[in-house]
Amino acid sequence: MQILTNSRRQSFDRCPRNHYYAYELCRRPRRKSDALYFGTIFHNLRALYRSHDLAAALTWLDQQTINEWNQLHLIIASELIQGYANVYWNDPMLPLPDGIEREFTAPLINPLTLAPSRTWLLAGKNDELAIHPSDGTTVLVEAKTTSEDLAPDSTYWMRLTLDPQISTYYVGATSLGFEPKQACYDVIHKPKFTIKDSIPVLDPEGIPIVKDQRGARVLKTNGTPRRTADSAKGFTLLTRQETLPEFAQRLATHISANTDFYFKRFYLPRTETDLEEFMFDTWQIARNIRDCQLRQAQLETKSLSPLPAWPRKPRSCFDFHRPCSYFQICAHTENILDNNRFETTPQNPELDITAPDHYTYEPSH
Repeated sequence: MQILTNSRRQSFDRCPRNHYYAYELCRRPRRKSDALYFGTIFHNLRALYRSHDLAAALTWLDQQTINEWNQLHLIIASELIQGYANVYWNDPMLPLPDGIEREFTAPLINPLTLAPSRTWLLAGKNDELAIHPSDGTTVLVEAKTTSEDLAPDSTYWMRLTLDPQISTYYVGATSLGFEPKQACYDVIHKPKFTIKDSIPVLDPEGIPIVKDQRGARVLKTNGTPRRTADSAKGFTLLTRQETLPEFAQRLATHISANTDFYFKRFYLPRTETDLEEFMFDTWQIARNIRDCQLRQAQLETKSLSPLPAWPRKPRSCFDFHRPCSYFQICAHTENILDNNRFETTPQNPELDITAPDHYTYEPSH
């Protein structure tokens, strides 16, 4: 049998050629995008905080390899998880025992015949199963990081109402024996600012240093240091780049003063109609993937390239405001077999489970 995760479904839905490279060849970029790397780091931090405590999360973060590329991401993640802990230190929504990062498999049901697929299993990992503070029912918690607008009427929340990921996790939670009544999106907003390239150089008394064209410090007529530049007179304000500790302190202060900007929770029910439409969508996407696989097999029996079986979707090449990881491959300027750029990975690297040869379907699931 084959495993269909939400990530795999989205990959095919976005572009069949993307799916071919990522899930058929299992070739993925060695270096993650900034957004994906940060999302993974914070996801792990939050899971450790929710399952253990802040100290465990920060200890794990300290163990991560630091380099010039990721050190800013790690600082932002550190300040955000500490801000998150300050906001939710007395959180009434508590995770269930073993409710963090629960993997699941569930049958993919044909919504017309109610028969399970003999080809596909749904699989995934629930971020968190928690207890609703008001009525004690099970809540499916989905953690997300974003740079998008989180205003109540923003398209971000509108898009989540149709998000297939949370519907997949509803099915997964049910397969684990839970009955979630609603989902809670636990959203963390990334900061809109970064390290300043230019801040004033201060003297020991904290006064900005301004120098003239000869390099001498500029003093006012009363003998006190001048604090501002004047290009017409050749007075230059000495500047330097903000240090990482300075940035961390500035970010921590901003988070503390703007918790509503950085941390949002949004409760969203999933109706029977929502889940029924999700199952129709998912069944059709699974069939489409299988059709492409069969078409690939036909081409390969004729010693032809498998690529025509997996059509490209050029409109998706620049989703998320950056080129797709496989754009240069589709443009024929790079090779998917280049081991400097790509590596072979497990088909579903986020999961520990593998697809069984057979799956026993119990209708109670």
